[in-house]
Amino acid sequence: MNVLVIGGTGFVSGAISRALSRRGHEVSAYHRGITRGVPEVRHICSPDAAIPVMRFPDVQPDVVVHAVPVGDADARAAIAAFPHSRVATLSSGDVYKVYGAVLGLEEAPPSGALDEDAPLRTVEYPHGRSAQTPWGVLRDYEKLHVERAILGASGTVLRLAKVYGRGDRHLERWLEALQLKKPIGVERAHWRWTHVFVEDVAQAVALMVENPGSAGRVYNLGEARTPTQLERFELLARVAGLPLEASPVVESPVPDLVLDSSRIRRELGFVETPSEVALRRLVGPRISPADQS
Repeated sequence: MNVLVIGGTGFVSGAISRALSRRGHEVSAYHRGITRGVPEVRHICSPDAAIPVMRFPDVQPDVVVHAVPVGDADARAAIAAFPHSRVATLSSGDVYKVYGAVLGLEEAPPSGALDEDAPLRTVEYPHGRSAQTPWGVLRDYEKLHVERAILGASGTVLRLAKVYGRGDRHLERWLEALQLKKPIGVERAHWRWTHVFVEDVAQAVALMVENPGSAGRVYNLGEARTPTQLERFELLARVAGLPLEASPVVESPVPDLVLDSSRIRRELGFVETPSEVALRRLVGPRISPADQS
């Protein structure tokens, strides 16, 4: 299958490009050429690929994977540019009303895991109309608008939990803290926030690409069991073989942000990488005997 990945070289989008290529698809990555390219794929480099992406290459792939959508305008621009392609896009668990409650912007809905039909935020632009993102300051950053546009064109939406993997700044900070072997304050120690391994995101996108029946569908993606923040830290320490002296930080309680991803498992056959296996892949090569002494 011919697939265009908009982005295609970053933390998440690079993993998507690699996974699609390894599964036998003909993959093109559309990007600015600043990040090192994934060698297995074709690269289409242009300054027009700056985020938000409003101009696109003159190609007509079977499927477009938009890995870096910002809001309504760029989502609609992608739909208009590829009228004969299926479009799949990445969204986020921040569309749920619970996320607004975590930020103190909305009342918390009933507790429990969030399936794809759970209430969505009613307060838009929770980070402001000019939001600080990994790509710099972006205007009108709102995944609710991305989803509305993509689903209106019978596209597919993948709502991601917190993504982790090699290159994840949170994981790097946690590892550095463990290696210092000093007491560590764990924020929101008993809070549950669903995570997902970056390679599992790539697998899920590949499954959406390969299944035409995913058109018009929304899928959550995350681990089947969500530990507390403290339990997650303890698992990382155990996998890394490093001591952990943790002191939970007392904070005002916030509702858990737990995603139910049973739909994508049931409909597309997604199988997650166990958290311990994923962390061992990431941590193992980093820990030297000297670090463990």
